[in-house]
Amino acid sequence: MPKVKSMLHIVGGTYYEYCAEPERRDLLGSGLRAAAAVSKLTQVKLHTFADGPSEKAIAANATAFQVPLSITSRNQCIRFEYSHPLATPIVVPSFGEIQRAKTIELVGDLVLCFGMLEGSAKVKAKRAVYDPQSPFNPRPFAESGSTAESLALVLNGREAVLLAGEKSGLIERAVKRLFKDSGASVIVVKRGTQGASVFTRSAMTVVPAYRTQHVWKLGSGDVFAGAFAYFWAVRGIDPRTAAKHASAAAATYCESHALPLGANFHQKIPASLTPLVPRARKTAPLVYLAGPFFTMAQRWLINEARRSLVQQGLRVFSPMHDVGYGSANEVAPADLKALRKSDAVFAITDGLDAGTIFEVGYANAKNIPIVAFVQNEPPGDLKMLEGSGCHICDDFTTAVYHTIWATMSS
Repeated sequence: MPKVKSMLHIVGGTYYEYCAEPERRDLLGSGLRAAAAVSKLTQVKLHTFADGPSEKAIAANATAFQVPLSITSRNQCIRFEYSHPLATPIVVPSFGEIQRAKTIELVGDLVLCFGMLEGSAKVKAKRAVYDPQSPFNPRPFAESGSTAESLALVLNGREAVLLAGEKSGLIERAVKRLFKDSGASVIVVKRGTQGASVFTRSAMTVVPAYRTQHVWKLGSGDVFAGAFAYFWAVRGIDPRTAAKHASAAAATYCESHALPLGANFHQKIPASLTPLVPRARKTAPLVYLAGPFFTMAQRWLINEARRSLVQQGLRVFSPMHDVGYGSANEVAPADLKALRKSDAVFAITDGLDAGTIFEVGYANAKNIPIVAFVQNEPPGDLKMLEGSGCHICDDFTTAVYHTIWATMSS
């Protein structure tokens, strides 16, 4: 481990996180997850909120990762409930019912600060990284009275636009305004499968995302922020290289769902992690969403798949949404026309619905990449899909991401 002059202080929330599919229950949140991620890389201390019933469990989790704690009291236990990792979570208590806690005040040389639901932090730092952690109402770093001699913002595209109040929706214009308003010296904008854009006041560079065999999405942004703070704030590495290592850290976490990061994870990147080179396109890729929609459960899954794919920046043709229930003479020509135009197919194949299997076969004959999401069919019934080159996934989030990656290579 490299010698460090100062401890990395991390200020962030610690929350229960329940996921139904795949089933998972954690007590992490952005603060504890980021601290756990870098706990083998440097000295770290977590500053967080805790209520009475949760405090012992939070302390036990922090101890397991060898992360020292500073706790400020809150009145409620807070949890996030996900139907799957790409779902919009239900927050309990609801946003309007969360009581505000006393502000956390911290003076430290090196600080990573996250936005929190139940309160804010007033930070005074030499080097600070700030991730607002809010897709709806991100708050400026300085709003709470926080200051830093050198500040880096880690944002997603929506946060950048909202934080800057940029009505055009253009990230480059939002970043220009944020440099002026926030005093930041570095702004990193995460763009999902398109990698991350690293802005300084004089230049912009792009670092790649990575393709993984498996995708556990919950908390990957926390790991990215933690790794970036370690490399940029603690190690003093240039922001582009720090973001490149942070991207590898997020991919490592998505692949393994394991914490903490290994001491040399950025030097020995597994062969299963493949850097992605986005293609220049005039329009977003088109995905054909194949699957039955005869029952409420089937329609719910079609809706979730469509929403998740669109949320990742893809165009989606869904027979349920774009054609509906009609005669054979109406449905078949419209569906086949859309299939021929598609860059990839996302096929929900549980039940081996005849229409879906026909669409998969037609797409295969046209050399269109196919990702089949299936959980309840025996391997013998999937021989033709597997043997003809379809990518078969039993995890919903992984299937969505492999569909995205299929459009990038099609």
